[in-house]
Amino acid sequence: MDKIYFEEKIKKEFAEKNNYKLTDEQVEKFYLFVDFLLKENEKYNLTAIKDIDMVIIKHLVDSVVIKKFDNLDKIFNEKKIIDIGTGAGFPSIPLAILYEDNEFMLIDSLNKRINFINYVAQILKLKNITTMHIRAEDLGRDKNYREKYDIAVSRAVADTSVLVEYMTPLIKTNGNILLYKLFDIEEEMNNAKNIINELNLKKENTNEYILLDEEPKRAIYNFKKLKPTSMVYPRPMSKIKKSIKCSNK
Repeated sequence: MDKIYFEEKIKKEFAEKNNYKLTDEQVEKFYLFVDFLLKENEKYNLTAIKDIDMVIIKHLVDSVVIKKFDNLDKIFNEKKIIDIGTGAGFPSIPLAILYEDNEFMLIDSLNKRINFINYVAQILKLKNITTMHIRAEDLGRDKNYREKYDIAVSRAVADTSVLVEYMTPLIKTNGNILLYKLFDIEEEMNNAKNIINELNLKKENTNEYILLDEEPKRAIYNFKKLKPTSMVYPRPMSKIKKSIKCSNK
């Protein structure tokens, strides 16, 4: 991978799309991350995107778009964050590079992805990242982790109805859920209204943005947790799927 091209491209994209100027140290860490990601991709099956420009825009810039919005940037600083279904480490590895004072817990159901993230954390010397190979529904029932986090994030992992049920038990009262989604998902949000109410979540705002002019608009949906979560949640996946089918009838 051409390092000079990468450095020039990432500085330009971050400045134009997120209004953020990267430090030389941050650029170096992003370079090491992407270089390792592309070299190890075949072994771990981490991303279908292999073009350098698209990796920068669709993975890195998209992950840290929080920097573009003052309301999100303010709630994000110096917090404990859990990333549900992190995959190759998005959005939390890029966020951990920028928010050094935050603590990030990255979980995924596939151990090979967690192994990859652990290697990345070592290479980049990211001391603010910990990982766990576990399903979110299992972690949400563990009293050692339940309602321990300030923010839960998830990037294009599952339906909103499923995500909020997995994420809400893990965050504190007055904590926030941030969902990276396409903007035009009105039907999905309508189908999630019942569970959002049952979980005592309040939709705070929808932060719209465009990554590429020729692609659909995206958004980060922000929900605030108003009350402690009932021990009924999270339910097993079979029950969640059944309730989603009933609500869609």
